[in-house]
Amino acid sequence: MMGLKTSPYFTIQATHLAFEVSNGDRHDPANALQWQSVILNLPGTADYSPLRPWVYRVTKSGHMAGATPAYVDDLRPVGHSETHCFQVAHQTGSRLGYLGIQNATRKTRPPSQTPGAWAGILAETDGETITVCTSQEKWEKAQRYLTEIQDELHKSGNLDHKSLEQKRGFFVHLQRVYPTIAPYLKGIHLTLDSWRPGRDEDGWLDPDWVPGDPSESLPQHAPQWVSPVPRLADDLTSLQELFRPLRPPKRIIRARKFATCIYGFADASGLGFGSTLALPTGGTLYRYGIWGRDADNSSSNYRELRNVVESLEEAYDDTHLQNCEVHVFTDNSTAEGAYYRGNSPSKLLFELVLRLRRLEMHGNLILHLTHVAGTRMVSQGTDGLSRGLVTGGVMIHQPMLQFVPLHLPACDRCPALLPWIQDWWPTPPVVPLSPIDWFERGHGLSGGHRDSCGMWIPHESSESWFLWAPAPAAAPTALQELGISRHKRPHLAHVFVCPRLFTQKWRKRLHTLADLVLELPAGRRPQWPSTMHEPILIALILPFSTVSPWQLRRSEPLLALGRRLCDLWKVEE
Repeated sequence: MMGLKTSPYFTIQATHLAFEVSNGDRHDPANALQWQSVILNLPGTADYSPLRPWVYRVTKSGHMAGATPAYVDDLRPVGHSETHCFQVAHQTGSRLGYLGIQNATRKTRPPSQTPGAWAGILAETDGETITVCTSQEKWEKAQRYLTEIQDELHKSGNLDHKSLEQKRGFFVHLQRVYPTIAPYLKGIHLTLDSWRPGRDEDGWLDPDWVPGDPSESLPQHAPQWVSPVPRLADDLTSLQELFRPLRPPKRIIRARKFATCIYGFADASGLGFGSTLALPTGGTLYRYGIWGRDADNSSSNYRELRNVVESLEEAYDDTHLQNCEVHVFTDNSTAEGAYYRGNSPSKLLFELVLRLRRLEMHGNLILHLTHVAGTRMVSQGTDGLSRGLVTGGVMIHQPMLQFVPLHLPACDRCPALLPWIQDWWPTPPVVPLSPIDWFERGHGLSGGHRDSCGMWIPHESSESWFLWAPAPAAAPTALQELGISRHKRPHLAHVFVCPRLFTQKWRKRLHTLADLVLELPAGRRPQWPSTMHEPILIALILPFSTVSPWQLRRSEPLLALGRRLCDLWKVEE
């Protein structure tokens, strides 16, 4: 019909369903996209290797399985060799054509380890290193924007708000490729918001400012011109230094030289601080002491993050962290959030984040900062170390990995949890999924058949409730597959269960998908005892409704259920 257009939602949904046909039977040896098992190479395991992906599928021959990652309607066939990549591309194109989906062969590129720009990023590999960078055009555009801002400052002393806002959007886009630039954009952020009430002379939000003062006149719209904050000049100088090379630098994603993983804990308690790092040699590097007068009036958030920064800087100066993947655990969630955001509304915390980013960039290391419960910090021994006690946890030679359960699913850590959750749904039963099931059964598939043309047609299963219980380090992959499953078959229901660890990597996606997210504190129920330390997150992803607003999220019955369970779980059973 003329003028009739389908919605983007249904378009992507149909594309995902078509991929089920093009992917074929995963058990068929002649299938270019055949795979046999899922490998979990997760931090926290004794044999973890930073050289390999955390979650990946392998074929019967032991090679990494082929795939066709998609960005809307743009596909990138991936294979373990040039020939395999050709086979994946041919199979996907021909089978999609069988379904009536046109494959523009004129746009097809030959297999390459330097395939060019895709989704705003240039990714490539040489067999030893996987790197990403931006295009030469965007790199020169960033250099030009920085020069324009500097020239405008020197000419008039003020900056056009709309123009600066557009330039900021471009640098935020580049931040996907080069996250190191995030802290240096703070001067631009503060300048754009300097006209708002409650800002001090440096552009930061005044902690003593109380919104809603009737005597204060609030501007309704941003002015045409804004005055630069004092730090903008230094930030522009830093950005120009980072963008000084004539060609865009390549950021390492994975390399053979990053062959070592180091785990550590850092804690600041009252007047003291302490940290422990498990070294590859088998020893433990530790430091502890008391704060000086320069930290007398500082907040606990500042002390926690400063302890993390100084511990890593000292370890780096002692040549322990070069070419390593480092996992540091803290019991301060503000420190974790500030590091991953790349900035903070607090000036002191921001300076510490900047030091961490510089260390990661120039120190040739990969850093992960993870929030854990204070009780885990006590059990591990670093909490006592911050008070001068050296008689607990790793200080008495308990293994560091014992306190790093990033690789353990909730149901493995506490076997009583699975029967408890399954009791909630007597009919139909909730089906627990293994990592292999994330890619088929969790999508509502069960086997298939070949049609008269020999094409593999998958079958939908009769199961309707699925339990996803990944390890915290594998949760991003599980949630990605869960999101695809929900998009393809919105009539299915899912339960997601995971300890509250490593959440900066996956919690935002979980709240995007879930209709209701509950948090069960450790020790409030026998099914999740206090020895688990962190709470467990339980999310419900319910089927879509047939009437507007189509989802049960934010509906009063569901919100009431959430409030009731939260009140119930506040009391120990």
